[in-house]
Amino acid sequence: MESTLLKNNMYAALRNEDLLQNILGRQPALSFASAARVSKSWNKACNQILNRPKLVSALSISSSLHVAVKEILDKVLSEPIRPHFAIAYVGLKFNLATTHRLIAKKLGSQIPIITKAATGIIGMDAHTNEMKEAKMESPGNDDPNIGRIYTLFGHFNYSGIVLVVGFVPGLKVDAIPLLGPNKGDTFLKKSRQPKAEMIDKFLMDIKEYTLSVSDCTSPDAIIMFGDQCIDIKPVLVQMDNNMPTETVIVGEASGSSCFQSRDDNRRHYIGKSHLFDAVALVFTKDNLSSDDRGKIEFHVALSSGIIPFGPILKVDSVSVTKANCSLLTARLEEFPGLLDIWGLFQDILEEIEDENPNLYIGVMHQKVELQQFGSRSHVALHKVLGAAGQYIFAVDGVGIKAGDSFVFYHSDSETTNSSKMSAFQDLEILETAASSPHEIIGGLIFSSCCRGGSLPGCHYNESWPITINYPGIPVAGVFCAGEIARVFTSLIALDDEVEVEETDGGEEIDGIAMQEVIDKVLSEPIRPHFAIANVGPGSCLKNILPLVMFRRDEYINDDVDLHAGIVLTIGFVPGLKVDVIPKLRTAMVPEVSMIDQFVMDIRNYTISVSGCTSPIGIIMFGDQGVDQRNIVEKLDYALSRETVIVGDEGSRFLYRSRNDLRNVGESPNHYVDAVALVFASDRDKPQGTGEIQFHVALSKGVSAVGPRHKAVSVRTNNSDYVTWLTARREGGQVLDGQQILDNIYDELENRVASPELYIGVTKRRKCSIGSEKTGRITSLAFHGVARGDEEYLYVDGYGIKSGDYFQFYHSDPNSALAACQNVSLHLRNLKLHSSKNCLHTRGVGDNVDRKEVLGGFIFSCCGRGDSFFGRVNVDSSPFLENFPEAPLAGINCAGEIGRGSSSLMGQESQEESSVRCCLHYYSTVYLLMSYTPAPSER
Repeated sequence: MESTLLKNNMYAALRNEDLLQNILGRQPALSFASAARVSKSWNKACNQILNRPKLVSALSISSSLHVAVKEILDKVLSEPIRPHFAIAYVGLKFNLATTHRLIAKKLGSQIPIITKAATGIIGMDAHTNEMKEAKMESPGNDDPNIGRIYTLFGHFNYSGIVLVVGFVPGLKVDAIPLLGPNKGDTFLKKSRQPKAEMIDKFLMDIKEYTLSVSDCTSPDAIIMFGDQCIDIKPVLVQMDNNMPTETVIVGEASGSSCFQSRDDNRRHYIGKSHLFDAVALVFTKDNLSSDDRGKIEFHVALSSGIIPFGPILKVDSVSVTKANCSLLTARLEEFPGLLDIWGLFQDILEEIEDENPNLYIGVMHQKVELQQFGSRSHVALHKVLGAAGQYIFAVDGVGIKAGDSFVFYHSDSETTNSSKMSAFQDLEILETAASSPHEIIGGLIFSSCCRGGSLPGCHYNESWPITINYPGIPVAGVFCAGEIARVFTSLIALDDEVEVEETDGGEEIDGIAMQEVIDKVLSEPIRPHFAIANVGPGSCLKNILPLVMFRRDEYINDDVDLHAGIVLTIGFVPGLKVDVIPKLRTAMVPEVSMIDQFVMDIRNYTISVSGCTSPIGIIMFGDQGVDQRNIVEKLDYALSRETVIVGDEGSRFLYRSRNDLRNVGESPNHYVDAVALVFASDRDKPQGTGEIQFHVALSKGVSAVGPRHKAVSVRTNNSDYVTWLTARREGGQVLDGQQILDNIYDELENRVASPELYIGVTKRRKCSIGSEKTGRITSLAFHGVARGDEEYLYVDGYGIKSGDYFQFYHSDPNSALAACQNVSLHLRNLKLHSSKNCLHTRGVGDNVDRKEVLGGFIFSCCGRGDSFFGRVNVDSSPFLENFPEAPLAGINCAGEIGRGSSSLMGQESQEESSVRCCLHYYSTVYLLMSYTPAPSER
């Protein structure tokens, strides 16, 4: 009687849904699976328990294979879960195939499983629930035949397993292999490239599987596992070309693996006739899943451990060895001599601070135009194996062609740590950046086998960006011989150019100031094509976003003395392509060749996007310690007269280019002397897109004084960068420096108080770019006058020759004021063509090219301002009077770059127009950008 009553009470209790779910939710996975088959009500309760995605993982470092497998399986199956996939990373001591069979036997034959050999593993210890990073060391001296695993908690042999099991409702998952050579082949290379037809079949298999379960051809995510005997690069390139940017691709490039697929045909086909070169764990939407399941998303953060250095180089010759390594010779673009590899490697190893750095080359492969996904370019990294002669070096892998561009990279601990912090910050804002509430269910880590170790006070190095942000979530990882990661950034859309100024009186720019300007410029729809941030001298450049940045002593603001602050300008320029191109300097290559290379880089970029050799415009920023005269003169010679060039001669800057090969950091091996923000026509611009034009005007601030002189004797002093001159007036005797200055001061009398003096040297020089035919250029170059004595006149800079003619100039506020008024008149004419000021009476104006001014920039000499003019806002008034609503940004410069229409640049006579001057002093350069709509837009 009591037994029957007890059973009835238990049955009644189990009919209570809350109590039932509480009991079932405490069951291990196998008991939970059995309970789900008891009845419909129990199945419903189990479904309610497992209604959210789930990852579970465990790590064991037991030296016994069977013990390690039991520990990790008991741990991951100790709570309710329905495995949709499993990934196991196995230490090299354990037999891979045996480990795979043991795990598959427990999880079932219909679960996609990847089992991978690992040189190191990351995960939560099954016993202690502590995060551990166990990594293979090199063989020790005590036992040369045995490697060993190390962790912060002690030394172990090279055993260990980490297992992660996932339940992902709303997604379908399967393992799809890339077929390798036929098992009957008598010769298989240890290192080879997969066959093209096999790659095509692999991609088709992924698309067909995705289409069969989700009604689309592109999956949400792919985790790739490459075989150690193949070069995975061509596979990844084809995947990138054939998948939309929304498809996340991560994984490990090289290693041994076993896999189990839901599709028996895939397993049987490989087992009977073929090996496999890689396997993809494919995650795609389930078209049969209900909408109330929620949405699973994949997020990728990257911590780079290498840094580029040196100039962009060209592959001169390539030969491939039987081991599928490439032997290369290289040279600078447009520089015929081959690089001395022995000397280069010796210099590199002496200059790099890290001990025993790894060297790589990043080879830029040509842009591929894709009908569905647009254009894509790829950088392929190849490890440098060493020098094979004075001019030859070896790299791993194949696929490099003569003429390919590349840059050297080296492993760098500082870059590793800083980029790891960036990854931490990217993950930190993941929750706040989401448009709707969500939870992080777990993560995977693919870390280089060259990394690892421990940080002071931290038991784990590679996993902390996840574990500190999201403590307690399941994490599993592996140390790889090549990490796969595909990362894209998306931006919002529409047209406009917006600008805002922010001042902050602190010692350095903090996050508030940066956040304020970003919030302001992104407060309305825009798709940024370029950005320029002007940062005050009291600010730290490295704390600001690495777009195009420079730092000056002042901003264009006559009322406030600014020592800290930011002016941020972001532009959307449909119909144009924009990128940053650096001018590099290195001790190994003559300066003339590096300037030529800079010009060729600008030309080549412009040709690649527009089909012509000259861009529409360039905004240039020069380093404050480098004389920019030769660089600007070469650009003036090489580019079309229609190309507008403006900028600041002397500043400090950081930059970021779309092309990673150009994003080189400062080092003792090379320096960035200048950067050019290049605007080129887009030959692929959509039909119906209007035309953007650049308009430049100049307000001169110097006036000529005295007669022309001819340089007689010329000496240079390399220690203080000064030229020593004697000269004669036309038809007169040779004069020393004191005599020359006395005559000039007599000419000036009391017209200007304490003027700044310059000489404007007319230079007639031969000029060429690389191996091109030599031409001639006549230019006017200004040199500041330092002093004079009874021997010489001393002026700053080099480049003056005996026989050159020069004229004295002095700073002149009256001339500058008149020039500002003249600029205002020119801008008023432009305003009359603005769409907002056109008269539409009796149909007049309907067919007129109506321009809309988008915004402008001002580059003004730091010697101007209210103290120079005796009034405020003189330099900004020409723009503000004519276009008060348009965005405007500006800075004070130590040398103003300005090149454009001769009439707007203050060159009225034919003689003045023939003598080119692009670098000005005591001037203000105005750049306006206008937009003329296409006929369909009007």
